[in-house]
Amino acid sequence: MINKKFKEAIKFICTRLRGKKIKWAVIGTTNLALQGIKIKPKDLDIVVKKHSLKTMESLFNNFIVQPIKKQRSVIKDIPDFYELKLKIKRIDVHISGEERGSPFLRGMKNKKIIRLENIDVPCLSLKAGMKVYSKMGRKSRVKLIKKFLKKNKENL
Repeated sequence: MINKKFKEAIKFICTRLRGKKIKWAVIGTTNLALQGIKIKPKDLDIVVKKHSLKTMESLFNNFIVQPIKKQRSVIKDIPDFYELKLKIKRIDVHISGEERGSPFLRGMKNKKIIRLENIDVPCLSLKAGMKVYSKMGRKSRVKLIKKFLKKNKENL
């Protein structure tokens, strides 16, 4: 479930990015919770193309906890990525700048827009999220998503 602070952070980010030419999406457990899966997120994960990360850094410069830093990919045969860490409304926000070949970027082709109060939030589809979790070896997350999709009669 998404608590009030998460909602405020998400709405703030959406408002700040409105009208900007940045393709982005919420991923991770916050994405799952936004789409109705009963899970309590610990942070807010966002994916963008690598070249958009500097713009994100500029737009959120007052909230930076860790400047852009290269990170090793945990997925075999997937390029390393760059990460910017923020703190917004007391929520840890991780923005991943991904390069071509990233399963997150491939998944963004099928983004799903989730309405959070009066704001549209771009999210990775659950099916795309399931593929990424599978590549990461996160079997419990894959099982959780499959169970949710089956219960809600969405095609796997």
